[in-house]
Amino acid sequence: MQQLLQAQGGKTLEDFELPIPAQLVAPGDAVVSEERARYNVTRQAQQLARDVPLLNQHERSIYNNVIDAVHDPRLVDKTFFVDGLGGAGKTFLYGAYSAGCTLLVT
Repeated sequence: MQQLLQAQGGKTLEDFELPIPAQLVAPGDAVVSEERARYNVTRQAQQLARDVPLLNQHERSIYNNVIDAVHDPRLVDKTFFVDGLGGAGKTFLYGAYSAGCTLLVT
């Protein structure tokens, strides 16, 4: 994230009052591999099959954009901001695209 912020405008995590990670990890690191091994792929697939059909039109559009960005390395913009009132479905949407992204990388 730090590199992305610097490349897109010379900002840092500190500029946004965000914490600096104590340890940076790359996709091939053991920490990432161990975490990936703990994913319950069957449960993630079940959640995806259950939740995606329940997304409304706007949620589905966000879901598709996130999944497309994760899946397509040619898409550079992979930063999304989801805003809405309490009870608007943000957490539900997050669960859906989190499960979708997890299945893409496992």
